[in-house]
Amino acid sequence: MYTLYGLFILLLIGAFCLLFLPIRVNSPYHYRNSLVLFGMIAFSFSIYLFFNNTLALAQWINHGQQHYELLVEYNQLGGIDGMIAKIKQKLSQNPSDEQGQMILKKLYHLRHQQT
Repeated sequence: MYTLYGLFILLLIGAFCLLFLPIRVNSPYHYRNSLVLFGMIAFSFSIYLFFNNTLALAQWINHGQQHYELLVEYNQLGGIDGMIAKIKQKLSQNPSDEQGQMILKKLYHLRHQQT
């Protein structure tokens, strides 16, 4: 969190430093400097406004953590082929498991889409 506030301060300092650069109206860089200046200020304030909402930030961080945990579990299972093998093994023990059969069908469909 402190890193983001530090980034906010650095962007504001950079934007205000651009204010003190000599901007000549006849210079070909006049419009570019102005756009960079206003872009940095807008980006700085958008970072502040977005990350000032601690509830939204916490939800965003948790969502990323859940996604990472699912990715780790996916890799531990061996990808789609590993999951198909596990489901087949479970279905060989209980062939009347409708939920397992539905999951197996979805995995086959997903594997077909990837190829």
